[in-house]
Amino acid sequence: RIRQSYIAAVKAASIAHIYFDGVCRRYESLGIELVVEELPRTVRMELLSRVFRNGGLTDIEEWVRLLDSYFRMNGSINRMAEDLYIHKNTVQYRLAKLKEQTGYDVRDARDAAMLYLAMMFHRSLTG
Repeated sequence: RIRQSYIAAVKAASIAHIYFDGVCRRYESLGIELVVEELPRTVRMELLSRVFRNGGLTDIEEWVRLLDSYFRMNGSINRMAEDLYIHKNTVQYRLAKLKEQTGYDVRDARDAAMLYLAMMFHRSLTG
């Protein structure tokens, strides 16, 4: 029992470092982050390269930053503009450009799921 608790605590600390800027989380409160970390690295890399296939490193970093804001702000363009310190028209432009370059529209539920996973996989591989 102690060993299981220790393993869970180490995993929670590792995941907190990657996804929550080091802010501690209880193992029981982890959701998709735990699932992502349990997937083999090759699976994460494959999906990431498929979704972001048309982007270079700089593009991908910008897309991940945009997507992070989109999901944290629940898709609110105004709140994203404030979060990213850019004009709301620039947010709209960048979302349209993301769709154009990746083929995935964050405003479509199925596409949003793929983009969310790609963002999470990127974090897990670079975090």
